[in-house]
Amino acid sequence: MLKGKILSSDGFAMSPTTTQYPLMKQSVTKQKRFVRYYISEKATKYGFKACPIKTIYADHLDELVRGVVLDYIDCEPLLHQPRERCDQWVRGFVDRVVLSPEPVAIRLDADQITTLREHQFQAAIGDPPSRPTCCYQPEIEDRGRLVHLTLKVQIKKLDGRRVLLSSDGRDLVIPSVPKPKQDIVDAIGLAYRWHDEPIRSSQQIRAFAAAKETGRTRILSFLTLTQLGPDILKAALTGTLPSRVTLDDLRSAAKQLDWDRQAAKVGIRRGSNAQRAVDPAA
Repeated sequence: MLKGKILSSDGFAMSPTTTQYPLMKQSVTKQKRFVRYYISEKATKYGFKACPIKTIYADHLDELVRGVVLDYIDCEPLLHQPRERCDQWVRGFVDRVVLSPEPVAIRLDADQITTLREHQFQAAIGDPPSRPTCCYQPEIEDRGRLVHLTLKVQIKKLDGRRVLLSSDGRDLVIPSVPKPKQDIVDAIGLAYRWHDEPIRSSQQIRAFAAAKETGRTRILSFLTLTQLGPDILKAALTGTLPSRVTLDDLRSAAKQLDWDRQAAKVGIRRGSNAQRAVDPAA
């Protein structure tokens, strides 16, 4: 969505591209997942060590910009438009997104916002499509033709993806359509399969590991996932875990047999019906 609109703070353009990653580390299959991201021209020209930005996960940044812009515009008729048409408007509002290691600045074209206010949308039919929600209020500065919306951020690499978190390490945006992390979904499925098969076959773990041609320690590390409480499992399988939570975080949380302590460790509230909510004590 931001092609041609995004720059790093030192003035280099960031271009969209894609790459592939294994679904899981040390995967026994060759399945890959495609990841879209924006890459800084500084990183491609002068090397990644020379660029503090490097790359950013595109779906994550697009959702953040959608959430911030739509919250600021606060136009109910626009929110009832199809996703593609709403994205066209959002792209029209955005003059520039400037990304640095600390703040991200979204510059909006005030004339385009005026055009929106005067636009006559067709009457809405049905409920509006789901949309992303920014969890933080940006700093707003009106400079006449441009409106600057600024959020304090930090860039962190999670599961091979460089994403933006708040300055205190929390999620910045709740996506419009939560997507579970495929590596987490696959790991949980594998854990329950490896849990059930030895029981049905009456095998010891060591013999089962030899039959699977994998390490006993690796199997045991996966089996800990079967100790996760139902709230965490639901959040993991519906994509409503905080984005900062990794597979290793789930393994660590599963060592706590108390489900409340598990939830606190990964930063969700129990009984939240899978609605993402970060626990301040986490």
